[in-house]
Amino acid sequence: MSLESSITDLTAAHTQLADSFRSFQEDAKAALAEALLVTPTTIRAYHVDQINGSDAGEGTAADPFQSLGKATSLGVQGGVLKLMVHGTYFVSEGVYFPEGVVELYSDNAVTGRIVFGNLRSDNPAEMPRFYTAFTGARFFIHDITLVAGTAPDGVGQRHMIACHGHTTAVFVSAVFDLPEGSNQNIFQLAHGVGFVCQDCTFPASGMGGRWIEAVPAGTAHTEVRQLSFTNVGTL
Repeated sequence: MSLESSITDLTAAHTQLADSFRSFQEDAKAALAEALLVTPTTIRAYHVDQINGSDAGEGTAADPFQSLGKATSLGVQGGVLKLMVHGTYFVSEGVYFPEGVVELYSDNAVTGRIVFGNLRSDNPAEMPRFYTAFTGARFFIHDITLVAGTAPDGVGQRHMIACHGHTTAVFVSAVFDLPEGSNQNIFQLAHGVGFVCQDCTFPASGMGGRWIEAVPAGTAHTEVRQLSFTNVGTL
């Protein structure tokens, strides 16, 4: 074999090896990206202050976001999103929680309040609400007062929170406030929901028919599992 043919063979072998390495490298990158999507190891925590915050901020305690929508848009598929709400937050539009775990806290259990408006600014045919529809999503509310709104006749979606698609909803030390004249229900559940309500406080009256809104006829079978209530003398 001549020197020239040997060099040609070595060059071809080197090229083939380089191509194989690049292919392996791309496969490894793709596998890593896929693993990151399904592994719930990413935890993100943001602060929200509707009065003093800015969506151009960093979402820290010293530089909070202004809207829950900004904070939830930064959630990671399969990850954990912790949201700390400062003071009173007035919900004027639909707030959609991402796939994964969403934990909603108050920075002060005494004053933390989520007040639902009467009409959505982005869809005046509905009331504002929290919503998730991802299979396997988990939704937690801790130490917050939820205040129902009042909608004009004919307005749909009369509930604070909607969970569809085999999700899990957990309320711990929450306070449900239904002001006189309000007509917003608390929950709409569909397609199988794990539901826990522990150490929560309810109004002395007016809860009848307003806890879980009936799911419209024709939807998939609704099933509530893991029902654990405390302080439910008024229900």
